[in-house]
Amino acid sequence: MLAHSVGIKVGNIFLFSWVIACVIAAVGGVLMGVVTGLHIGLTAMGLKAIPVVLLGGLESIPGCVIAAMIIGLVEGLVGGYIDPLMGGGARDVIPYLIMILVLIVRPQGLFGWKRIERV
Repeated sequence: MLAHSVGIKVGNIFLFSWVIACVIAAVGGVLMGVVTGLHIGLTAMGLKAIPVVLLGGLESIPGCVIAAMIIGLVEGLVGGYIDPLMGGGARDVIPYLIMILVLIVRPQGLFGWKRIERV
């Protein structure tokens, strides 16, 4: 509301921020493909971003960094200790289980903002 009153076109700001985010994501994807090589496992790495972002909170970049460290650490521990006992596969499922458990307790994520809007 305040931005409109001083003449800023909010729709254009949203457009430019989404364009910048998409370009950065595309460059990151290309660099990841160059570094690790293109293979089918690269899609699984992209899908692991969903639990990290939701766990950390959609509005919090430091929360996402901390959530990525938590998911990576737990995934490594599960891959080393539980996967041999279960025959494999637990390493790929554990990020989503952690995400579900945290979202049951805190729907906004660990570092997300809790907003209450009354309509």
